[in-house]
Amino acid sequence: MKKSLQIVVVVSALLLSWKGQAQEKILIDTTAAAALSKDVTQMVFEDKAEQAFQLLSLYWPYNPQDIMELSEKFISESEVVPQKFGPLLDFQKGPVYSLSNFRIKYIYYLRYQYFALRLIFEYQLADSGWILGSFKYSDDLSEDYQKISG
Repeated sequence: MKKSLQIVVVVSALLLSWKGQAQEKILIDTTAAAALSKDVTQMVFEDKAEQAFQLLSLYWPYNPQDIMELSEKFISESEVVPQKFGPLLDFQKGPVYSLSNFRIKYIYYLRYQYFALRLIFEYQLADSGWILGSFKYSDDLSEDYQKISG
């Protein structure tokens, strides 16, 4: 009897934690994913990063704590960037990459006076629609350069 009670408690805990991890919204297609990426980038540009991450979290299928930690890290780091590299000037859409018909990546750039930051949004096609598979940001732009001569 005691062992079956332990199993019920463990299964109940797993089900409760799964509910806490499930995203609240699904994107119906890649057009919606592109719009979400642009909207989040626009919010970050307008100094509304906290709201941007709240929006992203609606499509985040993993542990909600992960996106909150990423949000806190991004906000604290982005507060220092203008002091070191000048004001945020604009944002620009970068390339779009696809992996067959089940994964797509959108890249946006935040352009500062002396610096640029890349925002990377990756979406995965799930059973019921598109979910946010990954969000990253980076100052390494080396793979984004295009050869223009020579």
